[in-house]
Amino acid sequence: MRYSTIRQLPYNSGNGNKGPDILYVVDMYEDGKKVGSNEFPGKSIHYAESFARNWDTGIIKNDK
Repeated sequence: MRYSTIRQLPYNSGNGNKGPDILYVVDMYEDGKKVGSNEFPGKSIHYAESFARNWDTGIIKNDK
């Protein structure tokens, strides 16, 4: 079974621009084991949710 979780972390882009101060991280699990994480700096929660859905439904493959 595949599933994912989305975490929020503080984020500072370091480029001096005002912008998102949240970094979304999607942790991916397969058969109860964590198999990877993807970070999405500068992206919205909707982007992270879309990635998570694609993982959960098998659209994104586990290359390992």
